[in-house]
Amino acid sequence: MNEALTGWRMTVPDSETVPLTLEDYLGRPEWHGRALCRGETRTFFSAAPGNLAKARAVCQGCPVRQERLGVAMADKDLVGMWGGTTEAERREMRRQGSAVA
Repeated sequence: MNEALTGWRMTVPDSETVPLTLEDYLGRPEWHGRALCRGETRTFFSAAPGNLAKARAVCQGCPVRQERLGVAMADKDLVGMWGGTTEAERREMRRQGSAVA
């Protein structure tokens, strides 16, 4: 398994309706707790106008942006905004062979 995916569990897009268990929290790396996007699920998984710009603004100042981007680059199935990038942007980065710093 890819190192970026080892030992973490992502928040599902509809986490407001899916109760998280203690195991969900314990299975996540410590950097999840420092993510500025915590609690703003709809912003990062919604196609509503203005959400893309709002999500990018949150990602811009996030202390764990690189970690989030690393996970998203390693998992081609992730949807939404991750590490300040959209699905299409990550596909293009993969196509060009972009490395995550």
